[in-house]
Amino acid sequence: MAFSTASVVAGIGSCLPPRIVHNSDPPLSGLDVTDEWIRTRTGIERRCWVEPGTGSGDLAVEAGRAALERAGDPSVDLVVLTTTTPDHHSPATAPWVAAQLGLGTVAAFDIAAACSGFTYGMAMGDAWIRSGSAECVLVLAAETLSTITDPSDRGTAVVFADGAGAAVLRSVARMSPAPSKRPVLGAMARSGTSLSSGRAAPADPTPRGSHPWRTGV
Repeated sequence: MAFSTASVVAGIGSCLPPRIVHNSDPPLSGLDVTDEWIRTRTGIERRCWVEPGTGSGDLAVEAGRAALERAGDPSVDLVVLTTTTPDHHSPATAPWVAAQLGLGTVAAFDIAAACSGFTYGMAMGDAWIRSGSAECVLVLAAETLSTITDPSDRGTAVVFADGAGAAVLRSVARMSPAPSKRPVLGAMARSGTSLSSGRAAPADPTPRGSHPWRTGV
């Protein structure tokens, strides 16, 4: 009987910052919105925001630690961090997270794919395992969107928040020709976007936070 390699989720973890902002709390209370306006349009009553000085990497470390513990602290071959709010543009945040988790010099890199980031990260980890390049992958998603969201824009300020999630992928042997479930990914490019951050080109050296997210409407 022939066997092929596939991946399974061996452990998960998450981290939310302790600061809770309700719809009636500042700075949201300064917008032209009410608690009812927010809840009826988004279903959101409260969200978690980081305190100044806390970065996406900090949240990723806590989420990753929880996932690794639940997976039995396996030997990790790759760390993939998906984030739109990295601690630095360069170097990537993933190597720092790996170091904080005591993973040594494993391969580690960031992916920037906004809301779909974790899906792409899981697909990347699965591909490494299927190809035989890794036996265990730690996939992380971490965002501190409150640090780049325009607090005066009610279209985004009331929606975006902060947090991190993690999953440990492990390789398993699967009998062939069992069905192979691979992710189906796609992207749609448009001349304009309804939600954007910063400017398209050229590369902008302005520090993070100077070009907050806006709805563009």
